[in-house]
Amino acid sequence: MTQFIQVASWEFNRALERLSDERKPFVTHYTTETLQRCKFQCFLDRETKTAGFALSQFNEICCLFSAYPGLRLGRKALRAAVIHGGKWLTCFDGALKRFYNQQGFYAIACDSFDDQYAPSDWDYETYGRPDVLTLEIGKEATRLHVLGGDFHP
Repeated sequence: MTQFIQVASWEFNRALERLSDERKPFVTHYTTETLQRCKFQCFLDRETKTAGFALSQFNEICCLFSAYPGLRLGRKALRAAVIHGGKWLTCFDGALKRFYNQQGFYAIACDSFDDQYAPSDWDYETYGRPDVLTLEIGKEATRLHVLGGDFHP
């Protein structure tokens, strides 16, 4: 059974640096100082240190990553994040939304992609401008009012 252990923010960031270039734009990167100042709790898988997550003091699951998709550590990291108190997260619409839906998270809000907040290495030609979703565990929304319109997750 994979265990996730709490680690120092610098160790967490060092593990994030090992992500492939194709995965990096989909994981929020905070500086070590920001992680410390904002009191994030950082976790990595004990054995390989190739998957992990951070939890905010507001129960937000942040920076969830798995460097090697074949090991299914992303699912295990998400389960560990929930066990440690994580209740919600944000992600881009598309494959990530489908992944989180399969794990019991559902959209509760939707914002349009904003170029000023795009990851520095965002490839607009490849990824376009997907909506930014807020998802919550176990909250299956059927209809939300978003920006004056209806949103159907």
